[in-house]
Amino acid sequence: MRHLRLHHSLQTKPTSKTFPVYLGVLFVSFHYFIFVYINSSFLSQFLQDSWIGYVYIAGSIVNITILLNAHRILRRYGNFKLLITLIALEFVALLTLAHTVYAPIAIIAFIAQHALNPAIVYCLDVILDSYSNQNEQGRNRGLFLTIINTPPIIATVITGYILHDHNFGDLYTLASLFLIPLAFIVISQFRTFKDPSYKRVEVRKVFTRLTSHKAIRNILIDNVVLQIFYSIMTIYLPLYLQRVVGFSLSEIALMFSIMLIPFVILEYPVGRISDERYGEKELLIGGFILMGIAISTIGWMDTHSWIIWTMMLVASRIGAAVVEIATESYFFKQVKPTDADIIGVFRMSHAVAFILTPLIGAVVLLYVPLQNMFIIGASIIFIVGLRYAFDLRDTR
Repeated sequence: MRHLRLHHSLQTKPTSKTFPVYLGVLFVSFHYFIFVYINSSFLSQFLQDSWIGYVYIAGSIVNITILLNAHRILRRYGNFKLLITLIALEFVALLTLAHTVYAPIAIIAFIAQHALNPAIVYCLDVILDSYSNQNEQGRNRGLFLTIINTPPIIATVITGYILHDHNFGDLYTLASLFLIPLAFIVISQFRTFKDPSYKRVEVRKVFTRLTSHKAIRNILIDNVVLQIFYSIMTIYLPLYLQRVVGFSLSEIALMFSIMLIPFVILEYPVGRISDERYGEKELLIGGFILMGIAISTIGWMDTHSWIIWTMMLVASRIGAAVVEIATESYFFKQVKPTDADIIGVFRMSHAVAFILTPLIGAVVLLYVPLQNMFIIGASIIFIVGLRYAFDLRDTR
């Protein structure tokens, strides 16, 4: 262990190979968090609230289709061609959202955007994993996630400022502009990326492998639970804060900006801790408990205090930040860069959650008020998330 810790101490900064990946992730994050929390409000201009979830489901199904076939696409065209194509399509989708006034076109563009963004992150995942030492996944993933979660603090403030006039078009246009430097980085740095030998594995065999590999299965389920938490907070929380509690969109944007600070502060040091001291199991359990308590509180809070709401949301994100880096670190210690199929399934957790959550919401909201979605989210965390976290075999 001594030589491993010495090696860690020499790798505290991004290498020349990983730096362009991290820079690309920075622009991806900026573009995504400009609009992610206002998507449901944007769609409500064209659809009734009960139909918004189905649009998310459609986008998630398309995303799953892309990721299930990712290894075939990568084998045929390579990561560079796939990544630059995804960026171009995302750019077109965002400009369409910015300028269309027709509901069918807006819905199609939203489905495309919702499907494409996770696929872009997936391609960057493969590149980063190719450049990473297996014993440094905790800190590498911690830095990866810290970079992803730093821009939202600024982006959500920008969102609140622009939304004073409810100008969704300006937001989507601004988001599209961040894809231009991303494309430049990809073309200049990854054109000659040497793809690993991606495994040719059938979908059925992928899921057979997942069920037989207990560690990957358990951490995958925990990641789905985390993504369900995110999907509830993305789809239903903005609507709840605006329509039920009574906050303005600009107040909500500032609240969300502060709520995301724990991701920036915690994920890199927690990633190092998972490598060097405690391992991921204890971190997962503690994070899930804090998440569950915080999200269940939403269903019972009876106050209009902006400060109290912000404090509660910050607490929820402290738990989520710990769970996020623990799941990332644990998963990428179990796989290799050639496991494009397994990495694809892991990244599908986002899409799976954005299918399950709206389906649950479509049924639940027929009978009970919106705040009950947060109680259900807490129940999933405590019953499913903790159960599989306790079942993990720690890496230390």
